[in-house]
Amino acid sequence: MPAAAALPRPLLGLVAAATVASMLTHARLASACDAARPAEDLAALPGPWREALEALVAATRDSSQPWGCPDATVWVSVRGEEAWLAVTRPGGLALERRVESPGDLLPLGMALLARPSRTQRPPLAPAAGSPQARAGPGGAAVPKADRVRVEASASLSYAGLTEAMTAGAGLRGALPFGPWSATLWLRYYAVVSALGDAPVDFDLGELTIGAGAGYALLESPVRIDGGVFAGLAIVDMAVSAKDAQPGGEEPEEVESGVVDVRLGAEMRLAIPLVSPVRAVVAASAEISPASLASPGRRLDPVLPPLPGYGASLGLEAGIP
Repeated sequence: MPAAAALPRPLLGLVAAATVASMLTHARLASACDAARPAEDLAALPGPWREALEALVAATRDSSQPWGCPDATVWVSVRGEEAWLAVTRPGGLALERRVESPGDLLPLGMALLARPSRTQRPPLAPAAGSPQARAGPGGAAVPKADRVRVEASASLSYAGLTEAMTAGAGLRGALPFGPWSATLWLRYYAVVSALGDAPVDFDLGELTIGAGAGYALLESPVRIDGGVFAGLAIVDMAVSAKDAQPGGEEPEEVESGVVDVRLGAEMRLAIPLVSPVRAVVAASAEISPASLASPGRRLDPVLPPLPGYGASLGLEAGIP
C-alpha cells in the first residue's frame, strides 16, 4: 500500500492546504515585484539602445537588488548624437541623465533606480554636544550661534599733555558676527598720580561711553582681536589754588568740565579659563582730536591741560 494512503484523511487535507497556500504565497510575491516599464515603443529605438533598455528592464525584475521592483517608468530619447535616459519614480519624481553610449545605459539606469536597502541599520545617534551632533544633513558642522560677550575690566592709563596716571574700571559688551564684532562700552577713569609739572593736588575724572568694531585675528587656542573705537568723554577737572585777591590765604577749589571726543585703537588677548569665563588682557591707545589741534588747551589757567592722548593696559573677565 502506498505511504500516502496510510496517512489519516485529516492530515492529508492539512498537507494539501499547506501546499496550496505556499504556491499562492510564491505567486503573490512574484506578482508583487513591480519592475520598470518602458514608456515608449521599443521598436522605434535604434537596435543597440533598444537592447540596452531591455536589459535594464530585465534587471529590475530581481527583487534582491537595490534597483529591483522600482515601479518606475523608463525611456530613452536619442537626439542626434546625444541620448538621454529618463526615469519617472512613484509620486511623479522624474530624473534625466545624458548617456554617452548604449553600454553606459544599464549601470546608469541601475544607479537612478537604486534605493536604500530596507535592512540597512540606522546610524547610532551621536553623543550630545559632540561635533557629529551639531552636523547638518551634509555632514558639515553647524556653527554655534553667536552670543553677546560681556566683560568687566580694570585698567591703568597714562594721560598725555595732562601728565597724569589714571586708574579705572569699565563694562564692555561685544556682539560677534563671525570674525567681526560690534562693541559698546562704558568706563570711568580717575587720577592716581600727577607727573611732571601737573599740580599734585588736582583731581581728574573722566566718564566715557563709546562704540567700536573689532576683528578676530586668531580664534584658537586663544582669541586675539584688533579693533577701533570712538567715544564721548565727560571730563571733570579740579585743583586747589590760592585766592587771587591780595592777602588771600585760604585756598579755593577751581573746578570745570567739558565733553570731549575720543578716537582710538585696541588689541585684546582672551585666554579661556573655567568655562564660560575668559581672562582678557587689553591694550589701547587713544587721542583727543581737539586737544591735539590746540596743544595746551585748558579749562582754566590754574588747571592742567586737557588730556590729548593716552595709552592703557587692563585686565578683564569675560562671559562667555
